[in-house]
Amino acid sequence: MSMSSLQAKPCQGHLELLKGMIAYLCKFKHFKIRFRTEEPDYSMIEDMSYNWANSVFDNPIEEKPKDNKLL
Repeated sequence: MSMSSLQAKPCQGHLELLKGMIAYLCKFKHFKIRFRTEEPDYSMIEDMSYNWANSVFDNPIEEKPKDNKLL
């Protein structure tokens, strides 16, 4: 996929990179990429509820514009 973007205008350096990539894949041909498709079990994590009415900003005060022309 990385090399496909260079396919419009290939050069000698790209060929050398491709050779290196193929050599790497041949070296690790017995390795596998595995994907976990089952949904993870989060039952052991306790559900924490928060009161978002209070935040780190304590009680913020809304500043209103002094001139009401913008409203």
